[in-house]
Amino acid sequence: MGLPAALKAHKDGNIQLACHHYERALQQKDYKAALFQNYGALLREQGEQKRASLIYKHGLKLYPRDRGIRSNYANLIKS
Repeated sequence: MGLPAALKAHKDGNIQLACHHYERALQQKDYKAALFQNYGALLREQGEQKRASLIYKHGLKLYPRDRGIRSNYANLIKS
């Protein structure tokens, strides 16, 4: 469960299940850069800009040099 399940559900297009598992990964503190990059992107696609921003900021505190998180956050700010 958690991050691997979220990534699979996201890839398969099952957005509701992906959100559930991303949240579970956050609760389990499975803090990998992919969690913040992909969950932020999913939230942004769903129109949840404020939540996406919070996810990206959290990820950047842990992974300040991660290109994926930085790039996605910059795109969010631009839009």
